Amino acid sequence: MVGIIPAYSVVLDIEKKDWPKLTSLIKEFSKDQGLRYFDGSQESKSLSMLYLSACSQKGLWLHADKRNWNFEGQEDHSPLPLMVSVHIYSNNLEWKHIPKDIDVLLKNTWPDSVNAEHSYQSTLKNSLL
Repeated sequence: MVGIIPAYSVVLDIEKKDWPKLTSLIKEFSKDQGLRYFDGSQESKSLSMLYLSACSQKGLWLHADKRNWNFEGQEDHSPLPLMVSVHIYSNNLEWKHIPKDIDVLLKNTWPDSVNAEHSYQSTLKNSLL
């Protein structure tokens, strides 16, 4: 997957209170698509992190990632937006519907919060997949 650019990449401008809803949507979407689902989200005094992923060894990786840092005595620090990305690295025909399906799901849930016209770039530089 080295150098693979996402088949789908959006900024999802939602509040932290909506993270559980996104978690449920991604979990259910993963189940419906036969993907393995993982939730690596964390909550601590200094970090609120949403990290969801779904994958198939047959060539697909979907993930949502957002981190809010909180350093004592300072305002929350959140340098990057919540990103939702899909990487297809094998069996392109089998997965070609996934980017559109996840886009429809997100836009139906948060119609004014999905931005595909962003300036953030994402590639996988060091992957053994």
